[in-house]
Amino acid sequence: MTTPIEIKVEFPKAHRDLYPVAAQQIYIDTYKQSFAESAKGTNDQLSRESIASRDAWNAVRRAFVQDDITHKWRAIGDPVVAPAEKRTVISAIKGLFNR
Repeated sequence: MTTPIEIKVEFPKAHRDLYPVAAQQIYIDTYKQSFAESAKGTNDQLSRESIASRDAWNAVRRAFVQDDITHKWRAIGDPVVAPAEKRTVISAIKGLFNR
């Protein structure tokens, strides 16, 4: 009888600020599941990691969408939050004269 190997998976550091915690958890859970399932089909560690990574990113993209303005990812169906308008020096001066 074989004991399942617990693999340690971390969400890629370069993407942590762009994805919400829920997306990161989907990635980790899917990666672990895919990696374990691919153990049946191949002994090639690199192939298993590539397959698991592909499956994990696909799972995230099925549940989350990237915002065109902020480039951060949000759950599909969540409302789009418009960023606050940036006040520039010129707009502040124009505001003084429009009173």
